[in-house]
Amino acid sequence: MSALCGMSINSVQHHLNALKAAGKIHHIGPTKSGRWEVLDADNADPRKAGRAGV
Repeated sequence: MSALCGMSINSVQHHLNALKAAGKIHHIGPTKSGRWEVLDADNADPRKAGRAGV
């Protein structure tokens, strides 16, 4: 990801941590084969994502 963005690894980690803390993204699955999910304003809490009406 750092090569694609033209940033250092530490910069990417910094931005990912900031997005996680703000509730904008959530990592799903194992570390190596997982994926990042971008949360919209209605699903800011990853524990509630995908559970509409609960």
